[in-house]
Amino acid sequence: MEDYTDFIVDNELKPCPFCGNTKLTGRMYIGKEGFRNRFAILCNYWEPGCGAESGHYHTLKEAIDSWNRRTPQP
Repeated sequence: MEDYTDFIVDNELKPCPFCGNTKLTGRMYIGKEGFRNRFAILCNYWEPGCGAESGHYHTLKEAIDSWNRRTPQP
């Protein structure tokens, strides 16, 4: 099981492109055995959302930028 920490992201995030949820969370996956921490943005399925997740990135800014570049689904 992977260790992680969820947190509120203060930056402006666009709504989830799949379900429109605006209650999004940042997640930091804790690096182990010499590996770096990784960051992602999540659409909280318990808020209710769909569980979509950005890719994993070395910085929170990269994760936010990736999330905000997603194209909304028709």
